[in-house]
Amino acid sequence: MGSVLVGAGLGKVAAVLMAVGMGWGLRFRVSQDAHAWRLGAKGERRTARILARLGRDGFVAFHDLAVPGSPANVDHLVIGPTGVFVIDSKLYRGTVRVGFDGRLWYGGRSLDRVLGTLWWEAQQVADALAVGPEIRVYPVLCMHEARLPWREELTIDGIPVVAGSALYLALRVPRQPLTPAQVASLCGQVRAGFHPAV
Repeated sequence: MGSVLVGAGLGKVAAVLMAVGMGWGLRFRVSQDAHAWRLGAKGERRTARILARLGRDGFVAFHDLAVPGSPANVDHLVIGPTGVFVIDSKLYRGTVRVGFDGRLWYGGRSLDRVLGTLWWEAQQVADALAVGPEIRVYPVLCMHEARLPWREELTIDGIPVVAGSALYLALRVPRQPLTPAQVASLCGQVRAGFHPAV
């Protein structure tokens, strides 16, 4: 009899706790924007880990930089012996494909805006660095977890689109070879002219 009462008491406590938990979950449900932000942050952390491996090869990576004079931010800016790269990280769960129109699609959504923004960010970085026409800034779209119909790299609108697993090798391909002195000079300009995004 006593054990039945204890069991019933625990059942009541568990029911109350479950009701409170469900109410709390409904009250503080994660918004779609917050969920997208969390996925984006997770993708950025994965890219940062990949870029850290390039440090021993003379590359320097900067993360989450505010674009001067703009509320926008650059996920990753990489400067190394193969060139200067602005990398946008995405964590997409699903299939990314190229349509018959030559555009990049994620589910039923065109990624035109993502690519356009990435080009714009690369141009802003080039302008802020005042590197002149002799140094190019290359935009790269890096995708984690997405199912991609290509193995390593696909170029859409002049932007390489790579899986996270292919990023390390993609950045080692020379786009515009830089000397160690050029790398150091450009990194100095980034440290002087850019600040972490808030």
